[in-house]
Amino acid sequence: MNNKTDFSIGMGILLLCAVMFQQIMLLPPPEGSEPFSARSFPLGITIFLSILSILLICSSFKKQAAASAWPESAILAKIGLMALAIFLYVMAFMFIGEFSIQHAWPVGVVFIASTIVFLFAAQLVTGYRNIAKISLISVTASVLFYFIFVHFFKVPLP
Repeated sequence: MNNKTDFSIGMGILLLCAVMFQQIMLLPPPEGSEPFSARSFPLGITIFLSILSILLICSSFKKQAAASAWPESAILAKIGLMALAIFLYVMAFMFIGEFSIQHAWPVGVVFIASTIVFLFAAQLVTGYRNIAKISLISVTASVLFYFIFVHFFKVPLP
């Protein structure tokens, strides 16, 4: 193995995909002849992510000019910040979503607001610095995701 960083990250993502797959299978199957259900989108993403992680693991065995040492402090900090952003995103759904339901907020407010903040933070963590583009991408993607989940997949959102 020539690149321990790629191997470690690939194995971690593959383990996450296994847990995600197990959780997705707990969702209800499609009713009747419907081709899509609540599990279609996350299942597709999980399969795609699994394939990419397997490719990353395979590429870690190829000979490279200079193998990097694990953990690289800059990468480790980005991984930690992204993990924190994902954790806070999930917590926003759980706690703010429950609060919004109790206080009869309009449907989707928590989803759109949380997703905008998450995407904004994720882009900053990955190195993007153009605030106008980051804002445009965050808002556009959040609204698009909302319509896909609510109108196409018919998933209730907080």
